[in-house]
Amino acid sequence: VMLSNEEWKIICNAIRKRIAEQFSIVQCFSITKCFPDGIDSEMLKKILTSSSVEVRLIRNGMSSREAPIIAQCLNSNPPLALLDLRDNRFGDADAAVL
Repeated sequence: VMLSNEEWKIICNAIRKRIAEQFSIVQCFSITKCFPDGIDSEMLKKILTSSSVEVRLIRNGMSSREAPIIAQCLNSNPPLALLDLRDNRFGDADAAVL
């Protein structure tokens, strides 16, 4: 099912609100093959700065545009233990940024 960025924002905001209300940590947040052209910058920031222990963003068409955002968010999410970025469009230069 392909949802628009706006629909994903609504879903992510609902999840974040529920987490905040329950003072809990999400074990794993996974989005696979939902964004063929990359994830909206603001939504990516919200996902990566959530209180998730694992974030899986597999096959979402992410590339150099998202690499700096990911790198910045990695420094601000202490609970994050695993970030799975398999099968996106990152190159060698992106790997250096991350």
